[in-house]
Amino acid sequence: MHAAELEADFDVVAPRPHRRAAGFIVASVVVIASAATAWVHPDIALLAAAPPAPLAATQHGDYVVASVDFVNATTGWLLADLPTGDYALIHTTDGGDTWTRQLGGASQGHPIYVKFFDESVGLIAMTGTQPVIRWTSDGGRSWV
Repeated sequence: MHAAELEADFDVVAPRPHRRAAGFIVASVVVIASAATAWVHPDIALLAAAPPAPLAATQHGDYVVASVDFVNATTGWLLADLPTGDYALIHTTDGGDTWTRQLGGASQGHPIYVKFFDESVGLIAMTGTQPVIRWTSDGGRSWV
């Protein structure tokens, strides 16, 4: 077999790209790029049908929500970082209509988390150079 015959055989075997497959590839790339942009910049609502709610309606004071944990639709805890460098753990049993403060202390700017395993047993953890873990077995009425 000569080189010219091999080239001719190769040309016959080589598949041509299909327009339909190319269209699916382009559409997939557009969807992936849009999803990635929405993930990195959630304030840019590329895929959202409705505009996001205004932030002023959800702000109730000078605090940052550090962690939220609900064990069911009505019972949950919210851990807030306060501008004073302290934290506050508040609790609801009515789906967030009313809140009761259960615990507070100095967070000194360290990340702090809350996790409840059921309506009774839970913990908060503060990371940093001197990690702190507090736990409760009575729904947050007392902490160790």
